[in-house]
Parts: sequence; structure tokens; C-alpha cells
Amino acid sequence: MQFGSEFVDVNPNSKIPSLLDCSGTEDIRVFESGSILFYLAEKFNAFLPTDVVKRTRSEEHTSELQSHS
Repeated sequence: MQFGSEFVDVNPNSKIPSLLDCSGTEDIRVFESGSILFYLAEKFNAFLPTDVVKRTRSEEHTSELQSHS
């Protein structure tokens, strides 16, 4: 399944995780863990602080975690 054409349409790198959001007027494809986390946080207006300094620290920590995976 991961290497099938339907999955490659969502993530051209054929890697997990990937997300296909079909809830809106157009399908949105998102891949890579950090990108998925930020997408969901933005979509649901949750988890990320609105204060720019606190938000930057959150993004730094998420990016750092991604570099170790």
C-alpha cells in the first residue's frame, strides 16, 4: 500500500506518515510529521501559542524533535 500509486499521490516520497484531508472544498495532501502537526494545529486553531515568542519556541522544539527521528 505504501508504494502503491494512490499513496504516492499523497506522498511522492512513499513515506509514512502522510495525511489526506478531504474535509474541505479541495483535498489537501500533507506529509512529514512536523508538517502534519503544524497543519492540524493551524486547521483547528489549537496547540500553538498565539504569542510570537512562545510560538517560535514551540516550532523550534518541534523542528528539533524532527531532526532526531
